[in-house]
Amino acid sequence: MSPDRDTPHALSDWLHADPAASGKAGAVDFAVESARPAEALRLALAADDAQRAIGALRLLAASGGNPELPERDLLRLGDLLTRDGLVNEASEIYAHVHAQHPGADAAVESAFKLSALLCGPLQRSEEGLARLDELVHAHPFHRLRESADRILVDLGHTAPPEIELGLLERIADRDKLADRIQTWTGPVGSPRFKRISLAVLSALGLSALVFVSTWFLADRYRDIDQAHPAVLRQPVQTPIEHILPVQFIRGGYKVQLIPRYDYEISALVVSKNEHSALLGGLDDILPADLCLIWGSNVGSGVFRSPDISFYQAGRYCSVTGGCGLPFKLEEFANTHIVAEQEDVAARIEDLIVGDQVRLKGQLVDVRALSKSMLTLSSTEQRMDTSERRTDHGGGACEVIRVTEVELLAPASRLPGVLHSLAGWLALACLVLLACRAALLPWAESSHNRSRKRGSP
Repeated sequence: MSPDRDTPHALSDWLHADPAASGKAGAVDFAVESARPAEALRLALAADDAQRAIGALRLLAASGGNPELPERDLLRLGDLLTRDGLVNEASEIYAHVHAQHPGADAAVESAFKLSALLCGPLQRSEEGLARLDELVHAHPFHRLRESADRILVDLGHTAPPEIELGLLERIADRDKLADRIQTWTGPVGSPRFKRISLAVLSALGLSALVFVSTWFLADRYRDIDQAHPAVLRQPVQTPIEHILPVQFIRGGYKVQLIPRYDYEISALVVSKNEHSALLGGLDDILPADLCLIWGSNVGSGVFRSPDISFYQAGRYCSVTGGCGLPFKLEEFANTHIVAEQEDVAARIEDLIVGDQVRLKGQLVDVRALSKSMLTLSSTEQRMDTSERRTDHGGGACEVIRVTEVELLAPASRLPGVLHSLAGWLALACLVLLACRAALLPWAESSHNRSRKRGSP
């Protein structure tokens, strides 16, 4: 579009007006700002104050300073003027940007906005429509194109032949979508709108209730009816004659496992802590810790006592309470799991609190070597396994390279399944409510425009 088309008055026509004028567009605190008009202009734009910005711009020109601003700041000033109803001044700003920065994205945007003002509050629709026609033809993929399309159609103007079909198809598609949203949810305040709102809110409330209640029903290891015979036995630990390290790559680390003993344990899972691989390091190599009890701790049923509880934090598992009860610390262990085989890792991931499980593998020491891409230096992380059931505190955890997993007696999965389903249902209800709140005003507006276009 050529910048020499008849445009509103040049920017300089009002830029050099009397800066002390008390009119709506020129009000400014001269006692404070006349000495620093450039700073006043910057602060006025930052404060979204259109009148002070105009006053500061005029003061800057009157003082002999350079009144030119970056095109984006000028566009911002034009938007502020439009917001405050100063459409004549805004049109001059947009025309100035278009004339001074031809070809720039800001110039195209200013041309779209100037055309919108001409079609609207300036009441020069013939000129504005001609400009929009030319802009839509020259910039068919500009982000303001949809607004231009809407103006063209709302004013009953025919788009250029080469784009008319696509324009009308897009308008029709938007109208169909708006009608579908209106049909499904109903207008705000209508009986259908109220029924759907009640249904969604009821589903949200019910799912939230189930989500919270099943949170407390999960991890019910105290509810197991019968202990599997294998869980009543002690772990089997056998020395390894020929130690052959196992090496693999995991999460950018070169991992070495040093076997110490062959190991097999059958136990009840009373707590489980999973670590995110996103954190890297040993969390990627030892993704889960299982808090296990066996032997007389299971056979006596002491674990069912409400005075005993298990708690995991970080890599530690602790048991609290149990004073005066026959609970044996040597039949309780926090076990770090290494599973380099994907099928074994998947079975470990599926374990839940309350499962009675048999794990077979090796007690291992872990060495994880990483190399920094910045310093090219190597960093080693390590974790050694406990070799006795009678030790306590830091370093007393067994590190097991698991090669076999057998679920001896599963705990009920129903609370966990209900918890997960309720969580997803609650999230879906929230997303549905948010989408409806965002789309319904647009749908009603589009529906009303469609009715206006279809009315005689």
